[in-house]
Amino acid sequence: MKCVEYSGYGPKKSDMGNGILFNNEIYFFGGFDMNSKALDTVNKFDINTRIWKNSTNLPTGMGYCSSAIIGSLIYVSGSPAIDIYQYSPEEDFYNSIYQHESDYKLIFIFNKKIFMLFHGSLMYIDESNNVVTKSVYVPDMFMLGHSILYKNSIYFILGKYNYTSGLITASNLCKIDGCKNELLIIANDLL
Repeated sequence: MKCVEYSGYGPKKSDMGNGILFNNEIYFFGGFDMNSKALDTVNKFDINTRIWKNSTNLPTGMGYCSSAIIGSLIYVSGSPAIDIYQYSPEEDFYNSIYQHESDYKLIFIFNKKIFMLFHGSLMYIDESNNVVTKSVYVPDMFMLGHSILYKNSIYFILGKYNYTSGLITASNLCKIDGCKNELLIIANDLL
């Protein structure tokens, strides 16, 4: 078994940051510091050289980030930001492509579509850049763990965290049907 060795110290601890692999570099977007302040930092780890590098900061601090890749662009968003950004690693530049009233969102890419989940809305963009928005009932929750693709649908758990008690107060197993482009809640109170 070959362990990963790297040079440098890497990013400081940040909870709820997101990592995504692009061109042999793993990008880590945002997160929270020890005082629960949303971070705008972006760090990347070069798999070939095993060296940590900094990248251009996010336009605003965000945690609970979701990201997805289409072609040469990374799409990223998180809370408490209200924008979905297109990030070009080649140009090291962010472009806001959509702004929503709500700060909660997830981004998934499958079936050649970008799916974005907001509080109360499921939006998707197809290959021709057509945007469709559907109303859905999803309380203000965030994704717990990772999603999994199975039989043309993506499954994930949404949870609600009570910062006062430190407990997860709600959890739902959800599915986005890739054929019907619909969100379904399959089971409640899993955790």
